[in-house]
Amino acid sequence: MHTLITLLLSVAAASPYEPDYTTAYNRSATESKPLIVVVGATWCPYCPKAKRLVGDVVTRHYRDQVVLVYLDYDRDRKLAEQAKKYSTLPEVIVFPRGRCGIHVAAGDITTKSIHEAVTTALQVPHE
Repeated sequence: MHTLITLLLSVAAASPYEPDYTTAYNRSATESKPLIVVVGATWCPYCPKAKRLVGDVVTRHYRDQVVLVYLDYDRDRKLAEQAKKYSTLPEVIVFPRGRCGIHVAAGDITTKSIHEAVTTALQVPHE
């Protein structure tokens, strides 16, 4: 039992996602890093895969360069609606240092599209 608890805690600690939007937004602003928002829902069959894919790409390539947060569409509907551009889920929005977001729609969430959006965001100069 102790091993299972330790494993679960280490997995949670290793998550590249901030615990909530406010924390992520503040960290992004304070550290002048792009903010990546993944919008999904528990009922969405594609959302867990998108969340995992974005998390993996960020962990492997951009861990110290961006801030990442997941918004549950049902729990954080107001924020999710403000961030979203498309009517489908999941959606990934990359905000380059406080500027307008780069949107990646559900059908376009691939390793390549995430790299392109993040690379573009990282090239935006600091304000």
